[in-house]
Amino acid sequence: PEWRGRFAMVATPLVTTLAGNKGGADSYEVFLGALRTWIGRRGLEALAWSFYGTADALNARVRDSSAFPLFAALHYLIRANGCVRVIETGTARGISTACLASAVAHREGGLVVTLDPFLHSGREELWATLPENFRVCIKTRQVDSLAGMRAALEAGERYEAALLDSLHEAEHVWGEFQLASELVCSGGLILIHDAIY
Repeated sequence: PEWRGRFAMVATPLVTTLAGNKGGADSYEVFLGALRTWIGRRGLEALAWSFYGTADALNARVRDSSAFPLFAALHYLIRANGCVRVIETGTARGISTACLASAVAHREGGLVVTLDPFLHSGREELWATLPENFRVCIKTRQVDSLAGMRAALEAGERYEAALLDSLHEAEHVWGEFQLASELVCSGGLILIHDAIY
């Protein structure tokens, strides 16, 4: 009885948003399920152009397949910072794109714009295994990353995060970073994957 009404008196309670959030409660697990299905069909080497790729870009090494912690870090970094709109350079097979979509799909206006001048095999197959609310977040632009980012700037687009993962050469990454610093809102995230300096 002495606890009755105690929590109702808290001025700033933690409000859970699980009800009606379009699957946001465990969206990382949903992404992992789709990823495992896709890898099951294509083999581990399908991850060669991902965070788990080896230096030769032909193979992959996964030390913890129970959680894929590198993808988890990306997912929860985007989600924990409240990002809604994310731009990504270098779509490749679309694995990180799918991961990013899983992090923003539950948010109103969730969007992942991904830039790559090439179509890579397996991308559409992976994305087809994602739930509809993940897929509708993904917008592909078949364009070079620098040209695509310039066009986004000219169109007045703004993002809360950028994942730079296209051409891994210092000059190119620097160009992407400079454009991303204009596209990403103040306080946003700019993530760079595996650049060579």
